[in-house]
Amino acid sequence: MKYDIELTATFLSSYRSVPLSRNTIPLVIGGDHTISILTAALARRNFMSNEQLGVIVFDAHSDFNRPLPVAKSRYEIKPGETISGNANGMIHSLMGQQCSGDYELSRFCRKFAQIDPSRVVIIGYRTNSYSDLNKTIRNASPLLLTASKLREADEQTRSFIAKLLVMRATANFSKPCYISIDFDAVDPRFIPNVLSPVPDGLFIEDVSDMLDRISSFLDPSLLWGFDFSELCTSDNYIAEVQAIEPILRSSVSLLDRVCGNSVN
Repeated sequence: MKYDIELTATFLSSYRSVPLSRNTIPLVIGGDHTISILTAALARRNFMSNEQLGVIVFDAHSDFNRPLPVAKSRYEIKPGETISGNANGMIHSLMGQQCSGDYELSRFCRKFAQIDPSRVVIIGYRTNSYSDLNKTIRNASPLLLTASKLREADEQTRSFIAKLLVMRATANFSKPCYISIDFDAVDPRFIPNVLSPVPDGLFIEDVSDMLDRISSFLDPSLLWGFDFSELCTSDNYIAEVQAIEPILRSSVSLLDRVCGNSVN
């Protein structure tokens, strides 16, 4: 079945229901990383706010590519801007209002799913292309934590890093954010079935550990959404879910703090 991010997001964001309680946040699971557009849209809808969101994202990529100013189709990308050739590589540019022109997803994000690109922090980033790194910094200047730097960090340094990440994403502990886990942040030796695997990634324990540390610094009232993406399970899905169990446990623990110990 074809997944239409714009149709789905428009439906969910415009759905006229009673807002959820303040200790309830949207949890979006599945799909390619464009589901983060749903996370942001639902978070803003849930809290009845036009506030731009910060992002704490575990990802091998920056997702700050840009489309053509006037695209012939929803997912057409300027040659050389992204390897994938679709919206996956530009979700932060779309939600950060950096895509000009009459572009359908861009218009949708301006209305429903805005983020502050200066408050995007990326954990597990890696690239084989300096041009990609330079383009990312030029376009948005997010805070990038490479997988190699995190693996090398000792206990004290990891706690300092976690605090710094939360400070950036929440504008010094004052503004809302959401957390996004793209499983390609993890080394493909441990989670091979992702859409865009990149070698030399994080260990599963690295992600779990950083979630625990982030939880200790993040005010629960400032976490407005959470999503998981790009876990493309195979026939051996039970083993794959067991492999990521530490990440899921840390995620549930963090969500428990936000939702009042109500996550089952």
